[in-house]
Amino acid sequence: MMVIHAKHSKLKLWKSELTCVFLTKNDETNPWLNELDEIFGTLFKDLMKSKEFGAEEESIYVLHGNNKTKSKRIALVGLGETKDLEWDTFRKSAAKAVKTANAIGIEKISLIFPSHLVSEQFDESGLAQAVVEGALLADYRYDKHQTDKKAKLSRLEELTLITYVSPSERVHQGVRAATVICDAVSFTRDLANAPGNELTPRELAIRTAQMCRKNKIKIQIFDEKKLALLKMGGILGVAQGSSEPPRMIIMEYAGTKAKNKKPIVLVGKGLTFDAGGISIKPAADMDRMKFDMCGGAAVIGAIQAIAHLKLPLHVVGIVPSSENLLGSKAFKPGDVLTMYSGKTVEVLNTDAEGRLILADALAYAQKYKPEAIIDLATLTGHCVIALGYAGAGMMGNDANIKSRLMDASKFTSEKVWELPMWKEFDKQVKSHIADIKNVGGRPAGAITAAAFLKHFVGDYPWVHLDIAGTANSEEELPYTARVSSTGFGVRLLVEALRKW
Repeated sequence: MMVIHAKHSKLKLWKSELTCVFLTKNDETNPWLNELDEIFGTLFKDLMKSKEFGAEEESIYVLHGNNKTKSKRIALVGLGETKDLEWDTFRKSAAKAVKTANAIGIEKISLIFPSHLVSEQFDESGLAQAVVEGALLADYRYDKHQTDKKAKLSRLEELTLITYVSPSERVHQGVRAATVICDAVSFTRDLANAPGNELTPRELAIRTAQMCRKNKIKIQIFDEKKLALLKMGGILGVAQGSSEPPRMIIMEYAGTKAKNKKPIVLVGKGLTFDAGGISIKPAADMDRMKFDMCGGAAVIGAIQAIAHLKLPLHVVGIVPSSENLLGSKAFKPGDVLTMYSGKTVEVLNTDAEGRLILADALAYAQKYKPEAIIDLATLTGHCVIALGYAGAGMMGNDANIKSRLMDASKFTSEKVWELPMWKEFDKQVKSHIADIKNVGGRPAGAITAAAFLKHFVGDYPWVHLDIAGTANSEEELPYTARVSSTGFGVRLLVEALRKW
């Protein structure tokens, strides 16, 4: 477990293996400049003007200490122009510092808190949170299956945030929030990164139950018998091609003096492996389909975080979970499923299965008479075509929830973008032999998937997030390793709920 502190010290008196100072271009308000001048003299000034460093965003230059400082190394970390700063600038720059420490083999580092950049735009608590989040997220590894210890990068044991004056309670609050939230993101990433032969629907339920018991969160787990009793034809239909039975996980957090009389319900798609069923996927990169449960993992992580933060809210998390394989009993194109809601669905493509298990979970969410429903799912490749890997598609029937998520997106940099749900799209999911069909053709595929889900939320306020492009990485990202779960959605949901 990493130890995290916030302490006050002068730069030249602080003893550390690596002390990292955040610097913007042409900024004379930084209180640490004088000490850097004292320690390094003209070398520091030259680097600030050079192409080698120049305080460019995400640039870093490591200097060895001397007899004027107790730090063995001091890293200059660039933030770019002050006018271009965003919340994620601080996360990315802290991540750069941590990756540098990891590569060198340093296990204890210090980050100089950029207090001079606190402003109306960047509050003190949020700034501390963003810096620590970037560091913790970048330090994450999923290496439990690697037996060669030499192949593993070192990880941090201790992180200290150094302030120019005694750290305020706001700074400590930001550090605590970042620690709790990143712990939840790491749990989410661990769930999603686990291989499909390890993390089955039953194992997902077991690990979620362990988390809930630890945090005193109420949990129910519906097995295949209970799902059959409830006539959840969507989940059961998708699961019938696998020998692994499905589960539906229901978590309920009731905060002290909850502000909402009716619960907020979070629903996450939990396909622990998706081969596409009889409409089988291409072999290339099919291993990535273990990430098809990232929406469910994000909901589980978010519930953990809000319990740790003791938010004064009533929140329910629902995760329908199954595999989608192609055994002899697999559901087939042309089949008609009767859903939990009673609606009938014509299956035209068995690889459009996520919406089928989500539909039963969304319909079940109505029993709580919720104040809001938010679902997350790696639902469509169409959303990746529309928005790339930069953001999630946002659709739904409630402007207030969308506004809350958009505001949370600005702070967390987990970007969302609204796609329209015009009435014209409803026609694309009408079936000639059942109430609706599970695909609406190639045009506007991400939106027609949401148009399908709309049939199962009734009149309750609802927003759907298609996280297909953001749930996992292919290339290395500023604070996510390559081919890894990003944990997208945890920080977004938690921030929205903190401001609810």
